[in-house]
Order: sequence, then structure tokens, then C-alpha cells
Amino acid sequence: MESPSRKASLAPEVRFSGPSLIIYRSKAQGDCRHAVDYRNNKADKSLTGGWQPALIISGTEFCERIAGFAIAQNLITYLTGFMHLSLDFSANVVTTYVGATYMSFIIGGYVADTWLGRFWTLFFSILTQFFGLVLLTFTATFPTIRPPPCDDLTALQGVCETAHRWTLTVMFMGLCLVALGIGSIKSCVSAFGADQFDISDPGEKTQLPKFFNWFFFVVSVGGLLAVTVVVYIQTHLGLGWGLGTLAIVMLCSLLLLLIGRKSYRYKEPTGSPLTHALQVTVAAFRNRNLPHPSTQEFQKDMLLYVDNPHAYVQHYNKDKSNFLFRFFDKATIVKVGPWETRKGDWELASLEKVEEVKRIFHLIPTMATSFLYYTVLAQMLTFSVGQSETLDRRLGPHFLVPPAVVGVFLHLTVLVTIPLYEVVIKPVLRHTTSHETGISMLQRIGVGLVFSVLAMITAALVERKRLQVIATLNLEDHPGVMLPMSVFWLLPQYFLVGLGEVFAYIGHMEFFYTEAPKTMRTIGTGFFLFTLAMGYFASSLIVYLVGSFSTQWLHSRNINTSRLDKFYWLMAGLAGVNVVLYVLVSRNYTYTNELYTRELYSKGWKLLEHRKKLLSTWASSPVAAYLDEEHEVVIGNPVELRMQIKTLDHQQHPRVVVSVDEHEPSANRQGNVTNEVALDLP
Repeated sequence: MESPSRKASLAPEVRFSGPSLIIYRSKAQGDCRHAVDYRNNKADKSLTGGWQPALIISGTEFCERIAGFAIAQNLITYLTGFMHLSLDFSANVVTTYVGATYMSFIIGGYVADTWLGRFWTLFFSILTQFFGLVLLTFTATFPTIRPPPCDDLTALQGVCETAHRWTLTVMFMGLCLVALGIGSIKSCVSAFGADQFDISDPGEKTQLPKFFNWFFFVVSVGGLLAVTVVVYIQTHLGLGWGLGTLAIVMLCSLLLLLIGRKSYRYKEPTGSPLTHALQVTVAAFRNRNLPHPSTQEFQKDMLLYVDNPHAYVQHYNKDKSNFLFRFFDKATIVKVGPWETRKGDWELASLEKVEEVKRIFHLIPTMATSFLYYTVLAQMLTFSVGQSETLDRRLGPHFLVPPAVVGVFLHLTVLVTIPLYEVVIKPVLRHTTSHETGISMLQRIGVGLVFSVLAMITAALVERKRLQVIATLNLEDHPGVMLPMSVFWLLPQYFLVGLGEVFAYIGHMEFFYTEAPKTMRTIGTGFFLFTLAMGYFASSLIVYLVGSFSTQWLHSRNINTSRLDKFYWLMAGLAGVNVVLYVLVSRNYTYTNELYTRELYSKGWKLLEHRKKLLSTWASSPVAAYLDEEHEVVIGNPVELRMQIKTLDHQQHPRVVVSVDEHEPSANRQGNVTNEVALDLP
């Protein structure tokens, strides 16, 4: 064996200050989650993955989108006109249902990451949504359990017979199952489609953006069919026929998923990122009484635990944008002692994991100041649909547009604006701002928030016009009479909300995905869905509070006597305040600096390269390395190096110890190191 004092040069530009000793545990490089086929063998690229299974998965989501969005779009009509529930209560049911749909991603995502994997999570989620639709069909089909019809006069008198309690129980059970199914599907369907492309293969990696484009297009078409064809069936053939059709659509979704089973690439579950985040939090709390790693007291007595030496340089040389969450640094503290006594993941976390969790928490202010856009969007599913029931919805002498079809205005706006933005608007912005994407992600979200304010102002003005027509014709007590006012008066508010969706929705989706750590992008996607859920839950809360303080704004039975215009002005004011708060938060946000990371790898410590030399030199014996006083890497046998490490002046020359053990023979080695050395520390 060569002398343990053999040295390798190190880039002198990088200097650091911090704890006197850092433990480095070598890890496998790259993604260890190798794709397998349906027989759990290593996937053959020629037989699995690619466009065919990816499109089948997109078809599965296409069916789910039809079923899920059709329910959300027509639910307000179902509750008020069929179950005879009050307008404000029905609006809260709709927004709570949609919010629960987006919140249930937590359950589906955790199950997929921890136990079942994405395919089987999709399978059981589709079944869950199917059984929920069966229950809803049951409540709408059998005359013995549904309430009798109610005319306008009876409705105004408030004596309509509402659905029986047990009927409502069955209905809410069905809605809960549908919400759970939809949220669980959303948590993994797009990721399962992306799994069909190997990002380590340059040829397949270029296909991934195209897949997401087609995936979003398919979802949009599904939503368009939901507010046209399905709503038409529900309106003209009966609600039972409509809900039964949706149940059949979900069976088709399940059939599509099973058809492609042999051609999919699967990835085994490796644990939920939520668990890792919780482990860091618990570990930091356990060490809450210890000094922070940045203090001199800590540098004298303790160690930090890291998985990657680059993380240490980045942690102590970058700006302190994560200072607010520095408490989590305590999760990395290790008391000096034998390496074998290191505690478990719930008592100790590496610096990399801590930084990832801090980065996740860094996204919360943006989420907290931008969710109100979806509160505005919720009004398009509730009160705006209620408005459309009183307006002239005739197209020609023989065709009457169902109230819920007004949602097509929003979908058409999105489908037209997205390609227009990519082809026309973005190049102009790129030329003007010199920004790679025209405007930043946070600026894009901000534009969407501004459109939400304009949408509510427009909605308030349109509602004032509607009330003027009602007052002129003395139709306050006749909500079932069609007003001589076209439903197209609602087009501007749907158009503005649609424009906001192009900016805010897609901006949120991109922001939370790209700004989340690579190993926690499931949580990033979860933050995106959680933002939507917060918006819909906020709508339920606002409607409840408004109904509690003023019964005139949101009349429980008659929208013609409600002051919906005042409610819209309130929403416009809240949205305006939200824009101001968002600007204050976003202007201080620091983006993840990938350029700095690349510079760190090119100019910083070359320990990864030295590890390759270290592995090629000592193929079958334990090895270790440390930095000497001249900032050069010393590599050798840990037993021989141990005494040298003990003689170091840690106060003047901070050190890094790299430990590797139990290598396979060089002929069989795959280039990955997974075990830790039992190295006694000074």
C-alpha cells in the first residue's frame, strides 16, 4: 500500500470557517431507484417505457379530469336545485369539497412513496373515485330517497323539502371518496408518466418536456368536455344519467391503466420526503438546548454531520437567506465520540437534509401570500354559476345552455392564451427584459394575482348591472324567470380569471417544482396543491363569515335579493391587499442559485474526484482522508491517519474527515460506496 501521506492538490480559492471537524459519509451517486418491469426485473428500454405507456397514463388522467371537473362544475346546481340546500351552504360545500380534493394528495403521495408505489396507488385511487361516483349516482337515481321537486314559489317561501339526513350522509360519503380518489391520483399520475422516460438517457430526456406539454393539453381537453358534454347530459337527460356516465368513465380509466401494465417502467417506493422533513424537525428539537453550530462554543466541543463536503462549503459561504430557519442546523450536531455510537435518523440529520428542509420552509411565505387567487377562482364555480341560472342562456331558438357550461369560457381562455403566451408574449418579454423566460416565476404569479383583482372588480360591476335589470322589471321574487340579459355578460370575469390561471397556476406549478430541493420535489408539488386547497378553504371561511355578519349579502334562497356585488367588492379588496403583501414578500425572495452550485463544483473542493483515486488505490481495505494545514487532501489507512488527525490544531485549521470502508474488489465495483467506517474521532 502506498504511504498514507500521499497528497492531492486542492483548489486554493475556497476557504471556510465553522466547526472544527466535519464527518463525511460517502454515498451512492445518482438515482438508486432503478426502473423495473411488471415482473420486478430490471426494465428493458426496448420493451418498456417511452411514448406509448406515457400516452396511456395521460389517457387515464384524461378520464379522471372529465369525471372530477364535471362534478365540481355542476355541484352547486346539484345541491341547490336537487337537494334544496341553501345557496351559501352549498357554496361552502363546493369549495370545501374542492379544497379536500387538493389536500388529499398528502395521503396518496405518502402511500405511493412509502408502500404501494405509483401504479398501485393509481389503481386503488381510481377504484375509490369510482365507488364514490356510484354512491352519488344512487342518491340521484332512486325516487324514494331523493327530495320531491320544488317550484319557485315554494322555494321563496322556504318550505322546500330538503334531502333526508341519511341521503345527505350517503351524498357526503360519495363526495369524500371522490375527493380522496382525485387527490391521490393527482399526487402520482404525472410523475408515473414521467417515469416512462429515463432522464439519464439524453435521447429520452429531451422527450420529457414534450410529455408534460401533451399531458397538460390532454387535461385541458378533459376539463372542456366536462363542462360541455357531461353537463349537457346531466341537464337534459337527468342527473342520474350524468353521474352514471362519470362512473363508466372512471371504469374506462381503470381499464386504460391495466392495458399498459406490461409496458410500464416502475420505481420501487423509497420513503416519503415528508418523513425526512419530520426527522430533521424532531432531531433539531432534541438538540434545542445545544449551542448553534456558528458559535465559538460549538466549534470547540462538537461536530457536524454531512453527507457531502460541497454542502458544507455552500452552507458557510452562501448568503444567509435561510437565517430565519437556522434552528434546524442543530439537527446536525454530533457530540465527540466513537462513530459507532451515532444515533438514528430521528436524532441526527445530515447538513444536506437540513438545508433541504430549510429550503422547503423558505417557500411558505410565497404560498401564504399567493393562495388568494384560488379563492377568486372558487367564485367561478359557485356564485357565478348561480348568476348564470338567471341570465338568458339561449343559443338560437331551440338550444338552452346549461348554467354550468359557463365554465367553458375559462377553459377556452386558457387553451388559447397558453400557445399565444409561448409564441408571442414570451419572446417579446424576453427581448424587453433580457430574462431567459421573459419574466421570473414570482413575477408571473404576481401578474396572475393582479388579474384576480380585475376579475372581481369586473364581476362586481356585472352583478350591479344584473340587479338593475331585476329592479327595473320587479323580478326580485322570481329567481326562476330568465332575465333579458345575456349570459355572455359573465364572459369578461371568466376571461380575466382564465388569464390569471395562465400566469398564477402555471407559475405556481413551476415555482414550487423548481425551487424545491431535487430530493424533495414531491413536497414541492405538494406545496402547489396545498396552495390550491388553501384558496378554496379560504373561500369557505369568507362565505361563512359574510353569512354570519350579513344575511342580505348572500341570501340563502334567492340570489335576486342578495347583494352579491358587495361580496365581489369585498373579494376585490382582499385580493388587492394580497397583491401588496405578495410584492413585499417576493421582492426579498432569493432563488435557488444553480449557477453558484455549478461554480462550487468546478472551483471548490475536489473530494469527489479524490474519492475516485482513493477507491482505485485501495480497492479492498478501509481508507480515510483529511485536509492538512495547507488545505491539501491526505489519504490513507484510517488506523494510521487517526494519530495524525488527533495532532491537528482544530482551532486554527478546520478539518474535514472523509471515511470509506468495506470496498468491493475493483473488478466487481459499480462505483458506489454505501458503508461507513468505524473511525474513532479525537
